Amino acid sequence: MAQDGWSEDLLFARAELYRQRGYPRDLVAAADFYRQALALDQRHAESHRGLGMALLRGGEAEAGRAELRRYLELAPTAGDAAMVRALVS
Repeated sequence: MAQDGWSEDLLFARAELYRQRGYPRDLVAAADFYRQALALDQRHAESHRGLGMALLRGGEAEAGRAELRRYLELAPTAGDAAMVRALVS
């Protein structure tokens, strides 16, 4: 799938796999893949959400909340917006 290079969507999907597994090393890898996706497209809202969640679970609360706030800026009517707002308040 990535023979022509890694798109932000492919990097996001890869990051999601690592984040959902949830081991400490996986959270670090997930954060790196989300950051790579965001380097390609800063407006990729789902990558901000995933990065925020990975950072929160990895103990980086303030950085995680900042990413979740950015997600809400980009996707204020997302289906999970209420849950995300609860995490950042």
